[in-house]
Amino acid sequence: MRRAVAVFFYVFVVFFCTYAIGKDSGELPAQPKPASGESKKATYFRIPIKGSIGRFTTARVKTLLKQAAELEPTVVVLDLDTPGGGANAAEEIIDLIIKAKSLRFVAFVQKAMSAGAGITLTCPEIYMTDTATIGATVLYFSGPTGMPEPIPEYFLEKHQSVSRAVDRKAAQHGGHPSILADAMSDPDFALTMRKEDGRIVLERDGQGKILKAKGRVLTLTANEAVDCGLAKGVVQDLPALGRSLSMSGWREIKPNQIYIGTGAKRRGAQEGLYESMLQKANALKLNSELSTPLQREVSLTEWNRWLKRRRIIGLNVELEVSLIAADEERAKAKRAGITNRIASIESRADSVRRTEPLQTRDWRGTVMRNPERRRKLNRLKSERAQYVKELKQVTSHPFDIFGQAVDDFRILVFARVNKSSREFLGRATIGADMLLSGRITEVIPFRLEGDEFIFFLKLDYCKAGPIEEPMVKPSSEGKPADTPKAEPKKELQKPK
Repeated sequence: MRRAVAVFFYVFVVFFCTYAIGKDSGELPAQPKPASGESKKATYFRIPIKGSIGRFTTARVKTLLKQAAELEPTVVVLDLDTPGGGANAAEEIIDLIIKAKSLRFVAFVQKAMSAGAGITLTCPEIYMTDTATIGATVLYFSGPTGMPEPIPEYFLEKHQSVSRAVDRKAAQHGGHPSILADAMSDPDFALTMRKEDGRIVLERDGQGKILKAKGRVLTLTANEAVDCGLAKGVVQDLPALGRSLSMSGWREIKPNQIYIGTGAKRRGAQEGLYESMLQKANALKLNSELSTPLQREVSLTEWNRWLKRRRIIGLNVELEVSLIAADEERAKAKRAGITNRIASIESRADSVRRTEPLQTRDWRGTVMRNPERRRKLNRLKSERAQYVKELKQVTSHPFDIFGQAVDDFRILVFARVNKSSREFLGRATIGADMLLSGRITEVIPFRLEGDEFIFFLKLDYCKAGPIEEPMVKPSSEGKPADTPKAEPKKELQKPK
């Protein structure tokens, strides 16, 4: 009995001393680690690729991929519903996806034809809706009417060879058989499928089920894509996609708010410009396809009034812009047109001076100045002054710049740039980033899809130059850091 009591007392003393030492040293007992599903819920970042694929789509995907890299979602979902588009734009998107090695891509396909199929093949995981189709990546050149244009066979084959190589590159990155990419554009062989030892074997002119006959190109339905191993499953919506991926707490991360450019944001210009304009455009129902021309005209009138009330018109901004086009010939033609109008106005004024008498008589017979002559001359004088002002602006700002805001693909910019920027513009290339500082004179909304818009900004009295970091960096509180004060000069004292 005494031995049992002694052992119990010894164990109690050891435990008490251990707890006291751990408490004094700041160490706490180890807590059980949460399960992986509890530590971080699954999130996805959606990148929609809707409609025809072009330069605008590329800029959009580039911006959203940059945001996805900052937000670090569990999955990046490419939501595809596209009939195809430009081969060059599709290749740029494929390269952007390949370079984003830190992100996990999943394709959610409602329709992926032509260029859209190549983008889909870049994703290692592909899920399709039950009505989806994918394939038919045959290259063609469209004429002025948008219809395919007949061109020499050797010329078409040259570009088709490049397009096939791009699709094979996409398929290899996504871990898909490159023969599927070839079958979507090459009609010179039959594609067959058979199973061997539980795995799917795809062959050219082989034995088994024929997926496409010779002389045709491959286009797959959702079930056919699953059967041949291209797609992993059939889902109807994004919540079902999360369940298929076995993701708990599946939720979407929305893109960050995009401002008119880091340059404007950094230099204290009005932030959230796009968001406020988008909210007003939706309130005025500018996105409604069912509105009549009269309703749209009334909405645009109210839109312009709102821009003036918010003082967006006349706002001086600094925008970081990616150059799309630069033109000086347009300004020359406009300058010639304005000069002709001014000459025409002066000719009409001379005609009025010659034909209209200087004096006339009123109903009482009193001699007086001719009011009709004076009214016509004043109207022509006002019209001439307006054209002279416009001529001065075109002469002092002879360059027309068309670009896209660097950090927001939804802001397009047309600017008139001054003469002092000639040297800089002479060195600039298409796609180069530059800083435009000027005044907003007009904002035109264009409906994109759903409730999204792009806004076309017109800037006057602009200056173009390279993008430079601000001289005064903002402090952690959001206020400009204080500039170092110069030390006061020490006065020399005379010896006593």
